[in-house]
Amino acid sequence: MKTVISVSLALAVGLFAAFILFFGGRFALSLVTGSNPKSAQSAPVAEATSSENAYSKLSLGSLAEEPFTAPKEGKAIYVDLDSMKLSLYKDGALVETVPVVSKGRVGTAWETPPGVYRVETKEENHFSSIGNVWMPSSMQFFGNFFIHGWPYYPGGTPVAQGYSGGCIRLTSDDAKRVFVFAEKGTPIVISSSSSSASADLVVHSAGETSQSFYYVANRAAPPRISADAYLVADLDSGDILMERNSGKMYAIASITKLITALTSLDAVNQYQAARVSVRAGATHGDFGGLKVGETLTVSTLLYPLLMESSNDAAEVIAEHYGRDRFLSLMNKKAESIGLLNTHFGDPSGLSPENVSTAQDLFTLAQYIYRYKSFVLETTKMAVKKVEAEVPGSRTHTWYNNNYFVVRGDPKYLGGKNGYTDEAGRTLLSLFSLPLSEFEKKHIAVIVLASENREKDAEQLVRYITKNVYYGVSSDIGRVAVKKLSAPLLAEEKGENSLFTQAGERLAASLGAAKRPMGSDEKDEVKLLFVGDIMADRGVKGMVEKQFAKKYDALFAHATSLADYDITFGNLEGPISDKGKNAGSIYSFRMSLAVAPALKRAGFDIVSVANNHAGDWGQEAFTDTLSHLGEYGIRYTGGGYDYSDAAGVTVIERKGVRVGFLGFSDVGPNWLRASGGQAGILTVDSDFDAIIKRASRSVDVLVVSLHFGDEYQPLSNERQKALARRAVEDGARIVIGHHPHVTQELERYNGGIIAYSLGNFIFDQYFSPETMQGLALAVTVSKEGVGEVKRLPFIINAQYQPLLDEKK
Repeated sequence: MKTVISVSLALAVGLFAAFILFFGGRFALSLVTGSNPKSAQSAPVAEATSSENAYSKLSLGSLAEEPFTAPKEGKAIYVDLDSMKLSLYKDGALVETVPVVSKGRVGTAWETPPGVYRVETKEENHFSSIGNVWMPSSMQFFGNFFIHGWPYYPGGTPVAQGYSGGCIRLTSDDAKRVFVFAEKGTPIVISSSSSSASADLVVHSAGETSQSFYYVANRAAPPRISADAYLVADLDSGDILMERNSGKMYAIASITKLITALTSLDAVNQYQAARVSVRAGATHGDFGGLKVGETLTVSTLLYPLLMESSNDAAEVIAEHYGRDRFLSLMNKKAESIGLLNTHFGDPSGLSPENVSTAQDLFTLAQYIYRYKSFVLETTKMAVKKVEAEVPGSRTHTWYNNNYFVVRGDPKYLGGKNGYTDEAGRTLLSLFSLPLSEFEKKHIAVIVLASENREKDAEQLVRYITKNVYYGVSSDIGRVAVKKLSAPLLAEEKGENSLFTQAGERLAASLGAAKRPMGSDEKDEVKLLFVGDIMADRGVKGMVEKQFAKKYDALFAHATSLADYDITFGNLEGPISDKGKNAGSIYSFRMSLAVAPALKRAGFDIVSVANNHAGDWGQEAFTDTLSHLGEYGIRYTGGGYDYSDAAGVTVIERKGVRVGFLGFSDVGPNWLRASGGQAGILTVDSDFDAIIKRASRSVDVLVVSLHFGDEYQPLSNERQKALARRAVEDGARIVIGHHPHVTQELERYNGGIIAYSLGNFIFDQYFSPETMQGLALAVTVSKEGVGEVKRLPFIINAQYQPLLDEKK
């Protein structure tokens, strides 16, 4: 669909405040006649048609574009990148049209950015330090982007024909005339096309042509959403499917980094090396692993910025350009693409001054989707390894901590999330959804001020997938029967949370030698299992007093955790700052800093099915799931509802699908997941059926069991019965915990059972048995369990497991 522009431009300083367009084309909703969304709704509003219809047409409005009209007074420049023409207007009349001979290549970081700009500077001959060329009759409109004549090298040789670096190239003669016509401040409107047709039409057998619309099921009950504001809309058509408070301003946290990336690409030399200053290195948070004094190219900094949400990377980019100048350009960039109710106070999103609306963020999503696919692709990369590239740089490997990337959700097209105390949890995500009979629709989901952004997004996606249809009215009866009676998808039931991204497989095998073609060597995956992890009480006190509140210090002697393809532990209590103490003297609640420390230590998955999961109530429990997801740590044994808790968590490494289930045999029963209620999976759930179903969908199934008697060195009869049942049902590995001391290993019916691995991090210093533990290293392949190795260790007086030391 061609981006078409509606402008009634005034040649005054207030031009942008009054007439900024959406993403190089659309007015703010308050300025577009007939396109204002209706009042906020929890679910789509249907226009009543016939009570016999299962579906009715949606009527929430559209964020559609209007055509360009020249201003009645003053000058303006309009550039159509589809027809490759540049037009000059004065007082509403066309003065001249000249051909555009070159533009930036579509789909690259150098694509010419559509939007509404103005002539910032004019130079008769500008020298580009990036391209090392002279550009005659140059008119800068944003950052590194200019309208100019044909460039030439310092010796006078013209640049060869081809794509530009994003600038709009004219012939030198044409550029001269445009240069003379334009004044500093003259508006420049740049238009381009999106990837889809302007309207979807269906031709019936009788020759009748009908336009398609969105329809919603009449009896669809709206989902419960924790967010204060959300917006769900079609990226191609602008049709609004669901919204609430979408025009209200909220703090947006790290969604900010999308504009940081766009501004960097448009204004900063991507080949230059930027140094990590003391100030940047001291920025809150340590994602990205940047060290003070090291240097990285600006282009490389985009990976930790967008994949790990590195605040340090944002500050390094801004400082390299000049922080105040960069912030000014961020706000100008927002204006140029039509973000009328958006403001930025810092480049990372930590500032509460970084505010926007769901409507503005939809515009941002559309802009990136249409014109900056490089940014979108980076946000869904699972892993990126960059070798040392400039003096002072190091080799880095960055992992994406986005929930949907970690899950390997095939519907996910990219996006960004964020969190601060002021903003709550925020999310901008793009999905490809089967909303029509013959094609998938690309949908943006914006969530602001949420308690659980991932659950909110999933609920919204599930709702529209189940209840919204895009097509012609004559299809509705047939589609209604098919769509409304369809069973839930496996992924909706929580059964197939798969790591399917190629990048994740790469992450698992980084540094590994490639097998020769034709080799019959098995693809073996190395698993490591440890026991109870509890970092509250005495452990917390130790970290605060001895380790300057750095929880990473707990793993200083367990660096080998990261050497395994998958590392698993039992998380003995919530990671949260929410909830209410249940009242027990043994109630645990761990610092929010524990989650990133676990991730950096090498943990891939934890069980939450244990008797301490509910120590601070259900709110702290669900908050824990959210924090784990924030840092890319999978969980098993619990979930946001029963289907999530009972679903097998699958991690794929080297082509081997390893599934995880977790059960507690010691409660708390009040926290048992049921229906739509969050909680843990207990043994008195459908134990056998859950394991049997899971075993059919994976190559190797691991079952974690929280069971047995505390401080007993041998398993009891119930432990034996449950563990062996799990093996008989299809589990290949059974991992036990709860006794706080190690118990025996057993090979049974082709499987391996570890009845208790004891403590891994705990403050039970009252006995030697509770200050030691067992790690279990297991090699698996599609054929099953291979080598099993016991790795006993002790826990020192600082509660650090000495896993790296031989015993």
